[in-house]
Amino acid sequence: MNVGSVDYGAVGDSPPVFAQAAGAAIVYAAGQPITNGQGILVPPNSPIRSIADLKASASASPRAPAPTMFIVQTLEKAGLTYADITPVYLTPPDAGPAFANGSIDAWSIWDPYFAIGETKQNGRILVNASEITKTNSFYIANRDFAKTHGAVLQQIIDVTSSHREMGRDAPR
Repeated sequence: MNVGSVDYGAVGDSPPVFAQAAGAAIVYAAGQPITNGQGILVPPNSPIRSIADLKASASASPRAPAPTMFIVQTLEKAGLTYADITPVYLTPPDAGPAFANGSIDAWSIWDPYFAIGETKQNGRILVNASEITKTNSFYIANRDFAKTHGAVLQQIIDVTSSHREMGRDAPR
């Protein structure tokens, strides 16, 4: 987006902050709170039943700001720190099989991988992000695109919003 190859996209709440701090040419176009679709999954038979039980666990997440921040906030709720777990940095496509075969104890992830881990791999939700913190999703735009195509950008926002209102992208 910063170099002009993409004009518009959806992101979580952390990426645009880091992008703007790095000088990216982006603007916020719209936003909405996330009420579901991000959290920590554990295998169905896992002895992990509470956040405190994550201590000494091998907890996977992508090497990205949002899931890392979420894990830190979750651990803090139980009086733990990031040093109390063994972080395992895996991309979502790599973490899914690792979760399915029991190579990791817990998986901090967002949709659609959160839903896949829950439904296809029988993951049990240990904690949903909405129980820990307020998170948002944003639609961002390339700054030049927003300046020169404001009317088109507004149409995109209107269509995106109407799809959410009609339940096409409703939380699980």
